[in-house]
Amino acid sequence: MMTTQDNILLKTAIKMRHEKEFKASNRILKKLDAKYPLNANIQYQYAWSFDILGQEREAVPHYYAAIDNNGLESVDLENAYLGLGSTL
Repeated sequence: MMTTQDNILLKTAIKMRHEKEFKASNRILKKLDAKYPLNANIQYQYAWSFDILGQEREAVPHYYAAIDNNGLESVDLENAYLGLGSTL
């Protein structure tokens, strides 16, 4: 389970992505990925951040991890499949 501070970091990374601060968002997600490699939502957000940066190869394993870890809500799961498909 994520700490409150890490939940805030995740929300910050998502907010930064909306504000087009893509590299900074990716750096936060990298730290969260290191702490929570089985967290489907972090994997999904991390994959998305690589896609936005044009680093599709790096996105693919994180999309797979997000899908395989069975923790995404239906809309996010659909978007993870869509992101993976478009990346491949």
